[in-house]
Amino acid sequence: MKSMAMVNQISIKNHLKQLKNDGYVKLNKFGLKQSDAEELSHIGKELFKKFRKKKLDNKVSNYYSPPSEGSEVIFRLPEQNKRAFEIINKVLKNENFKSTFENILGKNFKLRDCSIRRSLPGDNGLYLHQDAVGETNLCILLSNNPKGFGSTCFLPGSHLINTRMKKWGIEAPIFLVRLIKFVFKNSPGLIGDCYIFFNRTWHGRTSNYTRSEYDVILMSFFPSNIEIPDYSWSNEFVKSIKNTEFAKLINFQSNKIINPDYNKTYVTSIEKSRHQISKKNFLNLFFTIYFLRVFFALFRPLYRFFKYKVM
Repeated sequence: MKSMAMVNQISIKNHLKQLKNDGYVKLNKFGLKQSDAEELSHIGKELFKKFRKKKLDNKVSNYYSPPSEGSEVIFRLPEQNKRAFEIINKVLKNENFKSTFENILGKNFKLRDCSIRRSLPGDNGLYLHQDAVGETNLCILLSNNPKGFGSTCFLPGSHLINTRMKKWGIEAPIFLVRLIKFVFKNSPGLIGDCYIFFNRTWHGRTSNYTRSEYDVILMSFFPSNIEIPDYSWSNEFVKSIKNTEFAKLINFQSNKIINPDYNKTYVTSIEKSRHQISKKNFLNLFFTIYFLRVFFALFRPLYRFFKYKVM
């Protein structure tokens, strides 16, 4: 009989294959107990109440983005609550977590941010986009959301398209995403469910026309061999967590490139190399690219006018 550890490793290997094929995957193997996830959910709810009621001074306002365009965000979650820090630090110490992220980001990968995002009732969603080179997100659902309302959505396999959206000069605003929503996949689940996705994958946020709020933790990781966008944790917080796994992962002294070899990690190799797109994703990718490029070739001036003059 196979040992539980061996079965677990086979499962993670299969999930990593799916992640590299689709650009995202649901993976609950990081030692997050149900009770811990529920506690994080409660902490998140209390923090949103606190930030909404407070008259924010300049320092505190840097940690909070109030309700706007359907969502609100609390940044640097572990700085806001000690127990939240302890639970997240436990995830970062988990061997499955380490081996998974080392597989795609290489050794000495770094954690840039850890925030809570809330999708509010009436949320129209977020346009389709890509983020920084090498960026990879771990999402932890803090709400039961079996239909994925207000959740991150993806165009499967789009991380393997060699050309970035900006180079083509295309965007995918909400109305276009809704028009071709059949090609996208959202991220449904229950409290404690986890997703990993490459921020190179074309992604956005689905609409939330329910009466419920849906919370999710978003943790942003980078390989150590590229420039990491500026971000700073408070000196007091850094001193208070000395010698923890969390402290190790946020210890990037500068944003200078440590090693310019882009082929050293998977997330950087997909920026510079051509990877084979799976057959199941090819038709959707071809249709989406063709549709968006034709749309912007025909209607770019009109779209820009409404985007900057009317909206």
